[in-house]
Amino acid sequence: AKDALLVRVAESWPLRGFEMSKTARDPADTRLRLAARLQKLGSRGALDVKLAEAQVAAAEAEMKMSRQVVEFCRIKAPFAGRVTHLEVKENQHVGEGSPLLELAEYGPMEIEFMMPSSWLSNFKTGSKFEVRIDETGKRYPAEIIRLGGKVDPLTQSIRAYGRLNTDDDALLPGMTGMVLRGDEDEGSILPG
Repeated sequence: AKDALLVRVAESWPLRGFEMSKTARDPADTRLRLAARLQKLGSRGALDVKLAEAQVAAAEAEMKMSRQVVEFCRIKAPFAGRVTHLEVKENQHVGEGSPLLELAEYGPMEIEFMMPSSWLSNFKTGSKFEVRIDETGKRYPAEIIRLGGKVDPLTQSIRAYGRLNTDDDALLPGMTGMVLRGDEDEGSILPG
């Protein structure tokens, strides 16, 4: 699900920093209240209040920054999907910016295949066809969503992209199969 917790990085050090920043804010807040009260009594000037306000603002900024660091230790799913590959193991040290996992989005599965250029007269964007997936042994309805920009003169084929019109949970990224036309001509699906 979107916003589901995917990874939680060791956060004891950032949490300690956050707790320290919270404890630093309390005395700053107390100093501000005291300076304001003493100013009303005529015992302190406006400068003392401004300095105390600045200390409170600095403590709040430190607290916000510490909270942000803690939030960075928790990686949430940017969209609904499934984890397709883990790049790291539990307790493994990783550098900043290193990939941790691969996530595939739920939704209509797209396919990519090489289509004979002779099919161009019948296959346009929106054209319907069937796909037989090797791993499931089943046929699925599909449609062309776009065609490549050029025909390869050597193979006399064009790259085509389609969308499977099914919500079968057995379908996974990287599966292979055959594109079927009504006359049973076939073209291969490229894993992707």
